[in-house]
Amino acid sequence: MLWYRFHLLHDETTRPEFARQILEQFFYFTPEQAKLVQEEAWDEGKVLLGTYSRDVAETKFMEIYEWVGDRAETITFFLSSTKPLTSNSDSTK
Repeated sequence: MLWYRFHLLHDETTRPEFARQILEQFFYFTPEQAKLVQEEAWDEGKVLLGTYSRDVAETKFMEIYEWVGDRAETITFFLSSTKPLTSNSDSTK
């Protein structure tokens, strides 16, 4: 199964307060956690928010996209797939 990493990117147009609101509402961070995560994204350029199955990642992305679409704001996320986890039963050969 593929897993997807969900990143928040610092895009120069997103207000910090708006990013924190999304982190609290959709990723269930406390206000203090959301502030730290948002600051890390602004300092480092991006931050990993979590790793999810494809269905969960796509659903979360669409929920945020629809919610943001109702506002005059922008935010940038990035999804990256991970290699599938496999058991290596042939490791003794």
